[in-house]
Amino acid sequence: MDLTMYASFDPCWNSRNARACTLLVVLLCLVRPSLSAQTIYLSEDFSAGSLPSGWTVFNQQSPCIGWEFGDSLESAGFPIPPHGMYAAVNDNRYDNAAGTANLANWCYLYSPIIDCSVADSLRLEFDYFIPPDIDGRANVALSNGGIYNYFFSINEQNGWNRFRWNIPRAYYTANFRFRIGFSDNGASANGLAIDHVVLSDPGQFDLGIVRPYFGTVVPVSGARTGMKLRNNGLDTITDFRLDVTVDGTPAFSESFGGLSLLYARDFDCMPATRLPSLGPGRQRIGFALRAVNGQPLDENPSNDTASFVVEVAPNVPDRRPVLIDKTGAWCTYCADGSMQLDSAVVWNPEAIGVAIHGGDMMDSSSSSVFTGTVFTNALMNGGYPKLSCDAYKFPELPTLTTEPYNYGTLLAERLVSYEPVGVKLEGIQWDVTHRTVSATVVVEAYDTITADLRPNLWLLADEVYGLGTGWDQVNAANTQVGHPFYGLGDPIIGFRHKHVLLSMRGGAWGTPGVLPATLLPGTQYRQTYSLAVPEEYWGSSGQINTIDSASISLVGLVQQYSANSFDRRILQADAGKLTDLLTGTGSPNASPMFLVGPSPARDYLTVRSLRGTIARVFLFDLAGRPVFSAASGEGSLRINTTELAAGSYILLVQGSDQQAMQYRVVIE
Repeated sequence: MDLTMYASFDPCWNSRNARACTLLVVLLCLVRPSLSAQTIYLSEDFSAGSLPSGWTVFNQQSPCIGWEFGDSLESAGFPIPPHGMYAAVNDNRYDNAAGTANLANWCYLYSPIIDCSVADSLRLEFDYFIPPDIDGRANVALSNGGIYNYFFSINEQNGWNRFRWNIPRAYYTANFRFRIGFSDNGASANGLAIDHVVLSDPGQFDLGIVRPYFGTVVPVSGARTGMKLRNNGLDTITDFRLDVTVDGTPAFSESFGGLSLLYARDFDCMPATRLPSLGPGRQRIGFALRAVNGQPLDENPSNDTASFVVEVAPNVPDRRPVLIDKTGAWCTYCADGSMQLDSAVVWNPEAIGVAIHGGDMMDSSSSSVFTGTVFTNALMNGGYPKLSCDAYKFPELPTLTTEPYNYGTLLAERLVSYEPVGVKLEGIQWDVTHRTVSATVVVEAYDTITADLRPNLWLLADEVYGLGTGWDQVNAANTQVGHPFYGLGDPIIGFRHKHVLLSMRGGAWGTPGVLPATLLPGTQYRQTYSLAVPEEYWGSSGQINTIDSASISLVGLVQQYSANSFDRRILQADAGKLTDLLTGTGSPNASPMFLVGPSPARDYLTVRSLRGTIARVFLFDLAGRPVFSAASGEGSLRINTTELAAGSYILLVQGSDQQAMQYRVVIE
């Protein structure tokens, strides 16, 4: 037991107070035993798409297909929800679908041999998918160098779930190994899929900074900050304080409460408070976690601090991340993907949603005005649905895409990853007679940039629907109680598709040759695009709605191109509905919808509408629990905050025009 962090508060050894000091140490021992920090013995996410090094497989009977590795191993009878790369035994795909003899009567996946002889505790976790099945069985077995003689069943449940098992101490040996097995019991069963396998000695109390989020620059004033945190200990994290410094000088502190962060869970820490005005040149931004669960220190102070150095540049605008959803009306889980995209855009008004359809009637690759097939092939390989944010390669992801449930964490990082370039849409025109839209994309540099940057214009359409297959949305959520699409049918007849990509006017990665190889601060460049938009955009395909100025949205972008797709990304974007852009209200550079303040708030929070009246307001804690809601109908609303716990909250304000904005607020 390590008492250093406690005894150092009062070095009190002398003849007069030796007894008092002894009592102090005893009391401190009762408050918190200092255990070792987390140790990861094994972490495997099957991202290589093949049997990992050190792992082995064994099939008890033959012939048997056994364990496979990839991101599209599902079948009609075993519809594995998208989960990136994973490992799976799919008995249904062979016995049922292909008629191939497949004696999957215990197919085993063995871990490497792992030395766990010095572990204080051991915990095995992994994601798994095994739906209710009268035939299939699955379990985990343990070995300490001999036979596998300790078994734990894997419960059958709908959807992906997390398996957690505290390993018995008898297996803390130098030859520890586990195996995961599936059996069809001699019948035609479904299967088992697993992912994100972790064997660890978790420690007890350790909240740590995984990494801060930052870009190549920050604005002079009002810069956002953020970071990814992880609970590395078994204690649930309920609250903490974040101290932020600039070049060692305190900038602000913000408390986060009302949490329930379990072991091995991540938290996107996004302070509502922005940085104060910064001086010119390079600045070091520092973060420190303090008062975690009310304790002065946790077991691993080394991961409680982080910092980064960044260039300060004037006029740098807030970012507008572009969320790209690879989808299709035929796709089993794409209805849920579209719901996730809609929710992300509502909750994060800065975000721009784009749905690229494949294999259905809105498949843009079959349209003569679409030039983004290369884009989708390079970015969206793999299954459906798939998500990308800014076509950016995130450090935690093996590819440019992930699953739609990750919208929130990707948005959090890209919102604070400032880029030294801005984009805005100008000169918007709509020729009613010829149904032609035109717009100028303006790119402005705020720092010296040397890269292959290219402007682009994307056209989207909302409320797109048609008649029959290729339009009606297949809906796996039809039987999922509580899902927004529960009970709407499978497929959903007349489904309204949103954010549908019509065209990339500058091609997959933008128009080359418009911007020089090096952009200097303060320089601007313009590129004008136009497109004739027929009412029946997809011809005689069963399309019912008409594409008009009310349903079209424009997205202006500046993209970075590279021969290596991992080095490409969308740097900045501007977007709005065509009708709003024509009247000057659609660009984020226009006036804001609401004013919210003060933040931090002590006794009250005021919301004032700048465009009509307020319909409703909702206040949520950071765990997503509602703590206040009210209907208004007035131009302003005052919220009493005296009975709310101090900390950060999410305020959602809906205007009389049904448009909504989200704000992060701090209550003292």
